[in-house]
Amino acid sequence: MDIKTRQECKKYFLRRMQNVREELREPLAERAIDNMCEYYNLLHSTKEEGVANLVAAIHASTFTTSRSSSHHQYPSGTLEHCLGVYRLMSKKAALLRGQGQVIKESDLILVGLLHDVCNGKSTKWNYSRHGSRSRHIVQRYLPNVSGEVLEAIECHRHRTVRTRDGLIKSKENNILWDLVCQCDHSDAATCGRGLARISDTEVRPL
Repeated sequence: MDIKTRQECKKYFLRRMQNVREELREPLAERAIDNMCEYYNLLHSTKEEGVANLVAAIHASTFTTSRSSSHHQYPSGTLEHCLGVYRLMSKKAALLRGQGQVIKESDLILVGLLHDVCNGKSTKWNYSRHGSRSRHIVQRYLPNVSGEVLEAIECHRHRTVRTRDGLIKSKENNILWDLVCQCDHSDAATCGRGLARISDTEVRPL
């Protein structure tokens, strides 16, 4: 990203941080730019069919400035949370691979980065239920993504789900689902209600 584009991005993020304490706006905006670049680069690295269109749709939505209602409550908080979930998943997956598990890094990227993509508002996205919204968005742009990835994205907040035919499905049967369940909760706990992450080691009140 060149200097001019970075300055434009910074203005964009700062405009959306009017409700954040003044001394926090600058570091949060700088962090948001770095996170946005990393997020898009990781998605492109999966080389999934349709990923360029997905990135364009995400960028056109409000995702990069969206926030959670219960954690990471500042503009760009969802973006940061999704990166945090992916990083935790990747670390846990590395240990599991050492035990013989086969886990594709591209699947970890897709699940970690896209499980909360529905937090971004777009006129093109009109789906019900949190996990289902994210799944439908991913399916719309990535036609060849695996069922395990879609299931993990849709069910990331639940340890078990009841299917339409009454069967109980469990995260224990899908390693991606299991990982995102664990890491979504863990990362959310790092930046609770009323706090903002300024750096990898510093969290301050909003």
